[in-house]
Amino acid sequence: MPRVSILIPCYNAERWIQQCIESALAQTNNDCEVIVVDDGSSDSSLGVIQSFGDRIQFETGPNQGGNPARNRLLELATGEWVQYLDADDYLLPDKVAQQLRHATNTGCD
Repeated sequence: MPRVSILIPCYNAERWIQQCIESALAQTNNDCEVIVVDDGSSDSSLGVIQSFGDRIQFETGPNQGGNPARNRLLELATGEWVQYLDADDYLLPDKVAQQLRHATNTGCD
């Protein structure tokens, strides 16, 4: 299966970001990278993100808004496919695998 980049923009999402990242890491598709861009959060989001250590890739910078954060995530991605995931959301464990299976069975690859 192709590599998938799960891209998470984050701004002041300390309440949700841990579950969000955990759901990305729990994907049944074994070839996923998880990348988080903290968009200058003023809460404890960055500390939660950093607690995942080298299991994810992340960077932080001054608040510039959602679109620049998403653009930066896309620049960092190395996957053949991308999955954007908002910091206040989560993925079911087989979401990426099912979507890839469907895409490759319908000739979208």
